[in-house]
Amino acid sequence: MNIEQGQVIIVNLTDTVNLEFEKEPTQYEIRVWDNNNVIATYNTFEEIKEKGKYIVEIVGTWEGSTATYVTALDIQ
Repeated sequence: MNIEQGQVIIVNLTDTVNLEFEKEPTQYEIRVWDNNNVIATYNTFEEIKEKGKYIVEIVGTWEGSTATYVTALDIQ
């Protein structure tokens, strides 16, 4: 996914960002990507230090299964 071509959601990290799951995962991590590579991994949105347009991957684990959610964010 090229973050310059896709639809980007603007997120201001001075506001609270909540992740809502139908069933809460036992754990999850937030991976911040540039166009090609993971550049940082976090446990919460409050920890994110990058500003600008990035791909954000959320990897959740539920009792032995894993799901990945991906979106493009403009982090402010």
